[in-house]
Amino acid sequence: MKLILLTAAALLACAGDATAAKLQNKAVLGAWCTMAAEPNAQGPEIYYPLGLGEECGDGILRIKSDRYEEVESGCRYIEVKTWFDPTIPVATKTKPGVYVSQVTAECTGEGDKWREQATFYFSNGMLYFSRKQSR
Repeated sequence: MKLILLTAAALLACAGDATAAKLQNKAVLGAWCTMAAEPNAQGPEIYYPLGLGEECGDGILRIKSDRYEEVESGCRYIEVKTWFDPTIPVATKTKPGVYVSQVTAECTGEGDKWREQATFYFSNGMLYFSRKQSR
């Protein structure tokens, strides 16, 4: 009987939320507004923090610990990697270095499904966000 209880407890501990990858980079969590009307194909998209009472229409990006959402699509993380990059400036007159997060996500929107790999970090008061789509 003791063995059955221990086995059940071990299974419950492992079962948790094993499939949900969680983003721990708190600097990038929140609501963001795009700086440009069209995404920049040459570099990351740049977003500023959404202010209280402010609206940014279709240019909004909400980053949560388990997913990110845009106006007509959403992506749930299946893998998350975060590392410290000492070469990226944080702010003027501050020692450089920020945490960069890269996620692999399953996305849905407008009746379609796809996978994306997205990279984001917070620097100089802005969110830098880039992604590659795969089918």
